[in-house]
Amino acid sequence: MAITNINYNNKKGITIPLVLCIILIVVCYIISLSWAMSISRGRFENTINNQKAYYMARSAMEHIELKLRTMHHYCYESITNLENAPDNEKDFLFSVFIKDILRPLDKIITDEKLEYNVNEFKIFSFNKESSTLTFEIKVTGKYGGYESSIKRLISIGL
Repeated sequence: MAITNINYNNKKGITIPLVLCIILIVVCYIISLSWAMSISRGRFENTINNQKAYYMARSAMEHIELKLRTMHHYCYESITNLENAPDNEKDFLFSVFIKDILRPLDKIITDEKLEYNVNEFKIFSFNKESSTLTFEIKVTGKYGGYESSIKRLISIGL
């Protein structure tokens, strides 16, 4: 039997495990970075969709305000009739008044589900001398499964 001289001072064998450890660390870093980016993107998309739903509700408020200003200008009697109606008829008249507050149809058909509607509407006072109208409104805006509601007491000078 021949005795071979083995040199244990050769450090070439440690480079492969060291390179594999570095590659493993880089892969773990890339995976954690991509996971964090996907979570961040999901939160960003949720925030954007919530904001779009909020602005759909705001557009409903602007729509009803435009209707009130237009009716005051062209059909002043209708506003005074809404204010002077008996209490038992006001709920019915208010519901009829807001029935046509609907989102206009898009000219371009999209897959986005946009809508808004007025849930509550109530006139508190109508001052003829200063021509101001105070009303309470609750609107809901929807965008792609997200919903936002706003309830405000608004006083406008007509």
